[in-house]
This record gives sequence, structure tokens and C-alpha cells, in this order.
Amino acid sequence: HYTHCTTRDDNDDDSEAASNDGSIEDPDDVWKITHEEQGMAMLRQRPAPAPTDACVAIADLVRCRCLGGAARRPGRLKMAPQGMPRHLLQGITVDGMREYLEGHGLLTKVDAREGGRAAASGRKTGYDAQAHANHASALDGLSICERISRSLFSSRHVGFANVYVCWPLSASLSDLVDALESFVSRPAEPGGASPTFHRRDTYFWVCTFSLRQHAPQLGMALSHAPSLEHTAYLEGVGLIIELIEHVVVLLDRWVAPALLGRAHCLREIALSYERGARLDLIMGTRAGGAFDAAFSQGFDPLCSLLDTIASIDIWEAECVDPRDKRYLLHEATFHGYAPGLTLGPPTAERLAGRGRPAVNQQLRVLLRGALVRFGRAEAARLPFAERCASRTVNRLGALTKEVEVRGLREKLGSEHATTLSAINALAGLHKANGDLARSEALYKE
Repeated sequence: HYTHCTTRDDNDDDSEAASNDGSIEDPDDVWKITHEEQGMAMLRQRPAPAPTDACVAIADLVRCRCLGGAARRPGRLKMAPQGMPRHLLQGITVDGMREYLEGHGLLTKVDAREGGRAAASGRKTGYDAQAHANHASALDGLSICERISRSLFSSRHVGFANVYVCWPLSASLSDLVDALESFVSRPAEPGGASPTFHRRDTYFWVCTFSLRQHAPQLGMALSHAPSLEHTAYLEGVGLIIELIEHVVVLLDRWVAPALLGRAHCLREIALSYERGARLDLIMGTRAGGAFDAAFSQGFDPLCSLLDTIASIDIWEAECVDPRDKRYLLHEATFHGYAPGLTLGPPTAERLAGRGRPAVNQQLRVLLRGALVRFGRAEAARLPFAERCASRTVNRLGALTKEVEVRGLREKLGSEHATTLSAINALAGLHKANGDLARSEALYKE
């Protein structure tokens, strides 16, 4: 009685779906990447049985989500679009995530109390959660979100996702949960510049929880074709991001974050630009504390992170499966990630937005802007009197101007009049903050 009661018409017409320009056309390639919507259609499941009178009665009595219908949340996404399996858009609340991880020994009570500051040697990572999800999916063919949604007592934690989480599997689960809890507790930005999320109705799309992990072809070697689920993820993740409309990127550490060297993560960031989704950074307690220290003690850590962002190269990023890397590079080389240009014939703007230099530059611009927004959000947490008395606002201004200067150097060159004017303004900000050595070097330039 606790199965999904949402039926699906398996005869939906997918003829209007748009083709994917990033398909691999090598006839000898063992991995055949199909059309985005065709990949989704291949994943359709047989219609679930209609609810019995007893099911309806129980649903009316206890208001159980898994029996009473789809979970409601703010936003325009109310149902899965035609051709996309429902489970690919399911998300989980941070409370549901913590409850599940603690219940399966993936997140200890010590990690929960210390907010991600526990010793790294004793913490579970995304790879541990992935292995657990693989094992569970091999038994029933379901994702973690699907499994939770069929529970009478925990189904309230699952609904249509409204935040997409981009994170490296090497990050610890305690850092992930801690960062998501910090995200939902952020105060609203002045003027409603960003949407406000509440802990109870914010459903996070996390690959480990939302995907059926390599089912039904679990454990296939690299010499075999990947699962349909993985193929659908590769081709459909852009559409998922477009529907969710908000992407958060986890920086697991301050110095050389692992995410900036992962090909899949960089692709998801680029897709957020292509599909018009908002991009924000999130950090756990440890990384966030280092960020606060950078504002209060000096500017060097901020410049170190900006230097790391400047060295991003998706062509050199790591990818576990070499076939995934081939697909990603083919997409970046021949399709690119120019916004609003997923359909139609090639245009000058589309041609200019693809290839190694263009894609890497898009990633740098996106992450720099997200870093500035993160700094503003962290400053907004401080009481008004403390913000006025501290150097936070001044250093935030220097960070904003530093991002502007780096962008102008790359676009116009260091000797352009506009660039030099911005450098002069940045030198003045550093002088006001007491960073005389940095200010002197900029004035001399």
C-alpha cells in the first residue's frame, strides 16, 4: 500500500523533443549517447497500480505524501515534464538527509555536534554514500529519495527539488550537511535579490540521493555500456538544472577546493550559465571560518582562492570514467555553454562561446561572481552594529573590486585605461584597509 500512486502514460509523444548537439558520432564507440529526451523516455517505469480505497483512506487520515500525491513547494515546478521520469526531479530536505545518513552510519553524532570540524580520518565521504546507494539500489532499483518517499513517517522530507547541489564526492558528508544547513539559515538579501529558502520546504537535488545509482546494470565494468540512468543523467542534467533554477556549489576547503578540479562539477557550473540558473557558493563550518578569517585578518587567502579560480581548465580536470571525459570535452568543444542557444543552427555568439578558452573563461566569471555573492551573504549574517564597526564591509568592497580588475585584465589587458582606473580604485581600498604593501604595488603599476 505504500507505493507511489502517481500513474504515467507510457504512450506520451516525444517527437517534439529537441536533439542534442553534443552526441558522439563514432560508430566504434561502445557508449552510444542518445537524444536527451530519448534517454529520459528509456527510463520510464511501468505505471504504478492505482490506489485502493484503503490507500486513499489512509492518505486522507495521515496526509502521507507518498500516497496523497506530489509534495508541494514554492516555485513553478509542480510536475515532471513530459518524457522525464519523476524520480529524476526528486529532492530531499537537509533534515531528511541528516536523518538518513545518521540512521545508516554514514554521519556520526560527533560529526553532527561538531558541524563538520571532526577529524578528517573519521569522516565518511561522498564515495562512501555512493557505495551504500549502489548496494541499496541493486536490491530494489530505487533511488534513496524514492525509498524515503514510500516511507509512512519520512516521506515529508522528499519533494520536487528546488535547489541543485554541485559537490565533489571526495568531500565529507558532514561538510555537505553542515553547508546545506548554513545555506537554509541565511538571512534574506536586501531588496529580495535572492530567493528565501526555508529549512522545511527546501528540497536539495543531490546525485547520491536523487539518482538510481547505476541500476539496473550495477557493477558493470568500463568495457560495458553504462547504465541507462547514468546516460540519462549525462544528457538530461542540463534540463534538470533549468527546471530547478538554482545551483549551489560546495567548496569543501579554502585552499584548492576539490570541486574546481572535477570535470563533472565544472560542467554543472557551466550548465547553470547555459540554462539561466542562479549560482551560489556554500561552505561548511571549517571553510566558512577560514573565509571569515580572511576578511578580518588579511586579503592573501582571498587572492589565493581567486588565483585557483583563474587556473581552472576543464580539459585538465579529473574524471573517473574516461568515456564521461570524452563526452564532456566533445560537448564543450562543439556545443559550448552559451545561454539560450541549446536549439537552432549555429550562430556567431554560439560559435564564440564554445571551445577551451571560452568555456574556461565562462567558468572563471561564474565562480568569481558567486564568490562575491557569498561574501555579501556572510556579511549580512553580522548584526548591523558589528558590520559597521568591523572591516568586513571594506574587505568585501576590495574583493568586489579585485574580481572586477581580474576580469578587465583578461578582457582588455592591463594597460587599458578602464583597467588602470579600476586598479587605482582597488589600491585606494587596500590603503583604507591597512594593506599598504598591496596598495603600493598597485599604485606603482
